[in-house]
Amino acid sequence: MNTLIKKVLEYQQKNDEFLFEDIIDELDKLINIQCSKIVKYYKEDLKQELLFEIFKEIPYYKPEKELIKDNLEFNEIIIILKNITKSKYYKSFKKKYKFEGDLFNLKDITTMINVINEFYLFCNENQFRKYIDVICERRRVDFCRKYKVSENSKNISLNVVADDGEEFLYKLINKTSEIKNYEIDYSLLSNKDVKFLKLFFDGNEKLTEKEVAKKLGVTQQAVSSMLKRIRERYKNKFNNLN
Repeated sequence: MNTLIKKVLEYQQKNDEFLFEDIIDELDKLINIQCSKIVKYYKEDLKQELLFEIFKEIPYYKPEKELIKDNLEFNEIIIILKNITKSKYYKSFKKKYKFEGDLFNLKDITTMINVINEFYLFCNENQFRKYIDVICERRRVDFCRKYKVSENSKNISLNVVADDGEEFLYKLINKTSEIKNYEIDYSLLSNKDVKFLKLFFDGNEKLTEKEVAKKLGVTQQAVSSMLKRIRERYKNKFNNLN
């Protein structure tokens, strides 16, 4: 779990080009999201600039949370666990790891420390992705100004990254296996589709179909059907362009 941030930290120590390639693979969807916002002719040029920007920034990235050692006292660990339950990332962490138990009922100190460190890595990875996203967003804006590149006219701001690092729209569209090696084209989504998809976000939290259904007062099946129709419409429009 949390492989990206581990690779980033390892790369900072070893400066291994293969590790950098692995990191870029993990960030590929984020990069493609930025490239999808400009006209097709300039996408490859922008991608190269984004890669260079990431290459410059990674060596200097410093995670906000340091992993703890196994020499802490029990009361210190309990205090850390209490702070974790108050964190904005705690709900997402539990959802990602399908963690149903109580942090305070873990078997032993070693298990507690392992969970704490996994949570810290989870936080660091989320923060790293947001950090890179901001850098890429700024670079894209500068690129468009410098080369007077127009952006796609109907881009929408749904760049919220899910807990596993994938943007929700990417996960949504990815279920249409006929589409290969695509980049999300936001102009293929209607205003109604956008309005519906925004219901899946509550701040930085990504809601489930069940949670959206409760918000709308409809069944989960109705929400699932709507998502399926959006995927199909996107697929058809995408195929017509290619």
